[in-house]
Amino acid sequence: YGVERPPRTEFSEVPNDGRFRVLFVGSGIQRKGVHHLVEAWRRARLPVGAELLIVSRVLDETVVDPCALPDGVRIIRGMPETELHEAYHRASLFCMPSLIEGFGQVYLEALADGLPVLGTKNTCLPDLGGEENGIFLAEVGDVDNLADQLERLSVIVPGNLALQSAAREVARECDWRIFREKLRQVCETAVESADVTL
Repeated sequence: YGVERPPRTEFSEVPNDGRFRVLFVGSGIQRKGVHHLVEAWRRARLPVGAELLIVSRVLDETVVDPCALPDGVRIIRGMPETELHEAYHRASLFCMPSLIEGFGQVYLEALADGLPVLGTKNTCLPDLGGEENGIFLAEVGDVDNLADQLERLSVIVPGNLALQSAAREVARECDWRIFREKLRQVCETAVESADVTL
């Protein structure tokens, strides 16, 4: 898997007011853990002015009731790509605490814009790096642990240029050109070991 890094010139300056801004982008369904995120947000002791933006074209209202959101949580039903890139750029953390993912392309998209990410071990994240790379993990399905992580990261990530740079470096190593080259090498090795002529 790979990602294209968005041109930095497309974006306005990142807000430097120290506010904790969390972004979720994905389907608003149970598997993506959005309901755990909303409940963890409700339980967490977060700084005044903390914001959670949920961007989701599809929202299962049996999973998240848009009429019963905690303070600081907003839902947007879909967003044009240019505005979405701006939302990534303005956030201080991307969070999608999926119960299970085949990979989770959206994590790479966030990392490409220098956005530290919070997810679970049932995603691609453990394969991409660790906390020094701006990649943080919560226990799968554990709302209290997720709330603890949000509290901890609310202090660590806003304005953290080192984590932003480390996140971009992860994405740089996962661009499509590198992915295709690695795939080609794997295929060539498989063909050679099978003694097959293409």
